[in-house]
Amino acid sequence: MDRVLTYGPQIGCVTPGLIVQAPAKEMMIGPGTGGCALLAAATAGMTVDPIRLIADSGIVAQAVLLALLGFSVLSWAVMVERARAFRRAEADSDLLQREMQSGRRLSELNERASRLAARR
Repeated sequence: MDRVLTYGPQIGCVTPGLIVQAPAKEMMIGPGTGGCALLAAATAGMTVDPIRLIADSGIVAQAVLLALLGFSVLSWAVMVERARAFRRAEADSDLLQREMQSGRRLSELNERASRLAARR
């Protein structure tokens, strides 16, 4: 059991009574033993490489990460499309407002609105 660490309810501290086996000695992490400092010392040589973590994870974890990535891309696509639709609707609304303020007859406005609707 080399460098087995679990986190407890307190942020940054390990579970009381956990034994951490370092290459040269065993350390007991418990109340009053400076568990947070020992955690930092025990993990000093460890590096975090996200690509390596994904490559070393199981097939289920990789599938979950792939699904999360797919849904993230999908949600961004929906947000971009909705923003474009709102910009188009605002431009059409401004155009209609200008047309109505121009003092044209309602029949002319109806024809113009029909042409705008057909354009979309």
